[in-house]
Amino acid sequence: MLLYHPGGGNRTPRTLQALSGLSRHTVRRALALLSTSDPPTGPTVGVPTDLLTDPRLTAREKLLYARLLLAHPLGPTSYRSLATLVGMSINPVKLAVRRLVEADWLRVAQRNRHGPLDLLLRDPHAERRSQATAAARRRLERAAYRGEALGVHAIFTP
Repeated sequence: MLLYHPGGGNRTPRTLQALSGLSRHTVRRALALLSTSDPPTGPTVGVPTDLLTDPRLTAREKLLYARLLLAHPLGPTSYRSLATLVGMSINPVKLAVRRLVEADWLRVAQRNRHGPLDLLLRDPHAERRSQATAAARRRLERAAYRGEALGVHAIFTP
């Protein structure tokens, strides 16, 4: 269940529906279950908020990504073992993997059509942020004056 969302405020079923891609009925059932039962025990995983709010992905792809995070490192695998891992049929798993690859959240390497899959989980937003931070650091290191490197330009008149 989504415990945090960037906008803050109340976690209404409508807001959780919009952020997770699940139906409002499913969100309400999950909230009711969470309020009446003990907190879940067992392993937990932190899913990137950018993935949860990505409109290109359905709940199936988001859950597959979260399950892969939990099982990481997975090693060479097959679509059949992925389907068993997440409790789905093979074709929906193939579709979910393809959509995650198209959205740049997953990389798949396979030597041939019948070879094992090597999955690499990615976070494209975090990668872009780290590249921007590295570029800013390089600008700061090379600049004679830090204000110029930061893009701060002021016109002073005597």
